Amino acid sequence: MELLVVIAIISVLGSVGVVQLVGARRLIRSAAVTREVASALRDARQIAISQRRAVTFQYDDANKQVNIINHGADAQGIGISGTGVLSAANYPNTTGSTVDRTYSLASSGIPASDIGYGLPPGLASSVGKLGDNISLSTLTNQKLNITFQPDGSVISSSGATSDFALFIYNTAQPRETAMAVSILGGTGRIKAWRYSSGASKYVE
Repeated sequence: MELLVVIAIISVLGSVGVVQLVGARRLIRSAAVTREVASALRDARQIAISQRRAVTFQYDDANKQVNIINHGADAQGIGISGTGVLSAANYPNTTGSTVDRTYSLASSGIPASDIGYGLPPGLASSVGKLGDNISLSTLTNQKLNITFQPDGSVISSSGATSDFALFIYNTAQPRETAMAVSILGGTGRIKAWRYSSGASKYVE
């Protein structure tokens, strides 16, 4: 009888341990997705600065991937940039542009179907505004394009600086894995955030 009790206790503790391990693993993998997005943003900005041309970071929610689109140079070898890129036909796939790099967000071990964009279900819309006053950026045709200029900044087609924020979470554990990445248009600074249940907001 004592042996059966011991076995039962071990089984219960083992089950709890497995559940916690799975949750921790999901959290780690979800954080890796956010790090991948932040890393791709930094890569796009660095290429724009080093090559003195406009470079677009494109988040593709349908395929759960990120594309780095280089807008190239003109006939004189001068890097293409400015508002003209943003208003060009077929933007961001402008004439002469190339996809320099592609990052698959599912490569971190999370199924593509588990990667969600936006605020996790149940969170108030006010939470979608980060501490730097940047709000959740909406997708257009399931994509978000952020174009870095040669000085590392991000502007709109009118020439004004533009801020962006991507909110990503794991649909299996929405609140526990809710994270965000913001981009300050004026400087191109990139910051990572995570949702804190205790504070009921995203913290840096």
